[in-house]
Amino acid sequence: MTINKIHSAVLFAVCSTSVFANQAKKSFNELTPLYINNTAHGEAFSVKLKDGSTLNLIDIDGLGYLGDMILGHTDELKRYGLDIAAVDGISSVNNANDMSTPSSAIRYPTSGYKWPQGEIPYQIDGSLSSSARQDFLYAVDHWNSKTNINLVPRSSQNDYINIVNGGGCSSWIGRSGGRQTLTLASNCGRGAAVHEIGHAVGLFHEQTRSDRDSYINILWQNIQSSMSYNFQKITRAQGQNYGPYDYYSIMHYRTNAFGIGNRTTISILDGSVNANLVGNSHVLSAGDMNAVAYVYGTTQEPKPCEVKALENGQSTILNAQINTEQCFKLALPDNSKSYTVTTEGLNGDADLFVRHNDIATAQNYDCKSAGENSNEQCTANVQGGYMHINVQAYKAFDNLKLTASYEVETDPVPCGVSQLTPGTDINISIDAKNSQCFKLMVPDSAERVEFKTQSGSGDADLYIQKEKLPTLQEFDCKSAGETSLESCNMNAQAGAYFVRVFAWNKIENVKLSAKIISKSDQFETYLGELKTNTQTDIQPNNDWFEYEGGQISASLSGPDNADLELVLQRWNGNQKIWYDLDSATEPGSQETINLDVNAGYYRFKIYSWDGQSKGQYTFKLQK
Repeated sequence: MTINKIHSAVLFAVCSTSVFANQAKKSFNELTPLYINNTAHGEAFSVKLKDGSTLNLIDIDGLGYLGDMILGHTDELKRYGLDIAAVDGISSVNNANDMSTPSSAIRYPTSGYKWPQGEIPYQIDGSLSSSARQDFLYAVDHWNSKTNINLVPRSSQNDYINIVNGGGCSSWIGRSGGRQTLTLASNCGRGAAVHEIGHAVGLFHEQTRSDRDSYINILWQNIQSSMSYNFQKITRAQGQNYGPYDYYSIMHYRTNAFGIGNRTTISILDGSVNANLVGNSHVLSAGDMNAVAYVYGTTQEPKPCEVKALENGQSTILNAQINTEQCFKLALPDNSKSYTVTTEGLNGDADLFVRHNDIATAQNYDCKSAGENSNEQCTANVQGGYMHINVQAYKAFDNLKLTASYEVETDPVPCGVSQLTPGTDINISIDAKNSQCFKLMVPDSAERVEFKTQSGSGDADLYIQKEKLPTLQEFDCKSAGETSLESCNMNAQAGAYFVRVFAWNKIENVKLSAKIISKSDQFETYLGELKTNTQTDIQPNNDWFEYEGGQISASLSGPDNADLELVLQRWNGNQKIWYDLDSATEPGSQETINLDVNAGYYRFKIYSWDGQSKGQYTFKLQK
């Protein structure tokens, strides 16, 4: 069965225990794509499982893909269906053939057999780029050192994984039999290499767990239409959940995976979880390791170390018997710059292990201090997230004082203020951890003011405050995503608005703009063109918008000799479709819609009524 870390041994993915993330917010250089090239489109088809349920897959070059996971050959999946195995790696099908020993030609397609004794032979194809080779070998060392999986170079084994260059990152689930492909493009990175080996071991994606709705919310309206199949849920009959939901699993998608315009597609329901860390790791979480141990090692779920929260600068007194451990965590603010953890004692021998954004153990740590007494210290520069602390008693001790603290960054050096003109883009480039500041004068006639950064590279954060320069801690509006696409929309009052663009990491050629919307002109204006008589346009700007409710007014003006139609659509989240709410279909190209609506997601559709009209048009929207 697959472990989600669903585990289905002929799909096995165990869902692992929940732990904290493996990397701090934006603390590593590569943001690794963990899915197959999402520009590759193939035929969608459904495959039937033995329990009667179905999975929706995509056929690419004769293989059935579920995201970056290969579940079998398309023709066999369509003809025979898909079998789900149990944790022991034995097929659920009562077949005359020995289905527990798959070969390269399986009559009844399966996916997810365990590798005997956890040994996975691999062969690196000559097509693999040097960077992908390095990423894969990193992942091999990581899996071999952190789990009871043993990846070894192939000698003469019949069943093995073949590491090849590809258009993305993908893998078969579990042991499929014979030679099975694991693809790594040159830009996949270390995280994807660890992730894809996880699929080969037998792990599904964490966010497909059957219990996911208690932990995350899938924002279907934000997902690229051709990619929604990546978010289907795996039922309990199709895979086994293992342990609590693990937000920081190496098998978890990012929160903006397959998002339209990089929008959020996975909303985190637990307010204590840092969404910036979800899906952004290149190491196994403790939950991942526990799940693999469950499938390939002991059948007993490991007993976790209870984690107790500490406050900044807080000291606590510990007593412990030999070979026991105690676990703690310290929450770090976004502007933290370093941490220090110390133990002080007069007897015994305490060893200290500290890990940023993941459970700390004797095998999983960023800092280890293991002298021959109980006086230990770990310190490092970190930013945001959690510090996890594990204190182990190499020898029994009592009255040990444990202290954990952090220091914070002071506000950035004050920056000179430049004038910002409405409707004019300013091109800015800023080194990491520096700012550029601006001022916008807003007149009495203004109803709203909008600030936006776009284009360029790096990660720009936007801070706005009226009448005085904002800091990273004091502001009226903050937009701090993981890219240079930021925006702040505010109800306007006359006066000066100050803007700070802060470079979380180095930004180049980012465009900053401001827009003032007056009380007398609340219409947003968009220009478009139907270049062919069969074209359909979506407005505003080929996008949808969220509206809190009230009146929506829109007008369309096109060429005199054209007959264009205007339709207001609303998103139905249950049925996952856009449906027509109102339309204007008068003869000619002048159309108007005025309608009171409830809160929801909306867009407008513009098309030719007679299949002959085309040309430029003006679309105006007031909401």
